[in-house]
This record gives sequence, structure tokens and C-alpha cells, in this order.
Amino acid sequence: MSTAIVLDSVSTIAILIQLLIFVYLYTAHRGPFFWYLIWAWGFLALFKGFSVASEVFPNGSVLFPFIISWATAADLLILAAGAAYRWDYRIRLTHAVLGVAYSALPLLRVGAQPVDMLVTRPGLGTLISGLLIVTAGVAFWPPRETSASHRGARFLAASLVIWGLHRIITPMIGVP
Repeated sequence: MSTAIVLDSVSTIAILIQLLIFVYLYTAHRGPFFWYLIWAWGFLALFKGFSVASEVFPNGSVLFPFIISWATAADLLILAAGAAYRWDYRIRLTHAVLGVAYSALPLLRVGAQPVDMLVTRPGLGTLISGLLIVTAGVAFWPPRETSASHRGARFLAASLVIWGLHRIITPMIGVP
């Protein structure tokens, strides 16, 4: 088994554990931002699980457009969670339709390019994905007038910003 598959499997298990923690914590924190985070982590778990499956099984690259769609939906839901936390945002029908349409774009591009080019070449989608995560991290940062009891929000904000920057910078480096 290759190192990439092992690392992807470990990160999939970590995301599933985080999802279970979010579901457990939701009973005490019933804010809409938490509901959006649970949905986002569910889509991330689908993304990571099917990414591993596409590497392990032959003809797994057929799943790639769906995998990217789930990752895009997760990015949008993380941004919605940040906006709900900071500004009491709620997803409206028009926003949901736009989000589903944006998430479905990878399904339309399959015939236009070989899948290998979509995987290996960083593009506008990777940049937008990273920017969405960074923006969500900024939205999770608590306002200055709040007390020190928001350490969890600061930690989440900082980790989202670092994760978003990682998603922007890593494809540009060209790590084999």
C-alpha cells in the first residue's frame, strides 16, 4: 500500500472522528453555525472516503467529479458556518441554489478535460476553495469586545486560516 493511500486513510478517519465530535457537541450548542459545520464535515468525510476509494479501486477516477463537488459543497458550508457564527447568517433558498450550482460545476467539466489534468494542475477552483476557507476563518474570529471565553472560536478561526492558506499554497509548490 502506498504512502499516499495510508495518509489519505488516516486523514479520512480523523475527519470522521471530528464529525462524530461535532455531532456529540451539537446537543449542547444548537446554533445554526454548528449545524452547517456538521454538514460540511459530512461532505468532507464523503470527499476523503471516496478519494481513498478512487485511489484503491480500478476505474476510481470516474468518481472524481463527484468528489470535487462534495469538497466544494463542504467549503461553501464552512463559509456559511462562519457567517452564521459572526453575523447570524441563515442559508436562503437562492443561496442554496447558487451553492448547488457552483458545487455541480465539476460535473460539467468532465468531458472538457482529461481527469488527470484536473487532478494535477492547480487551477482557479483550488484558489477559490482556499479563499473560501480563509474567509470562513476570518469570520470565526470573535469580535474584540468579547471576553476571553471564545478561545475555541479563535482556535477554529486560526486553524481554518492555516488550512485555507495550505490549500492555496501547496498546489503551487508542486510536491510530488
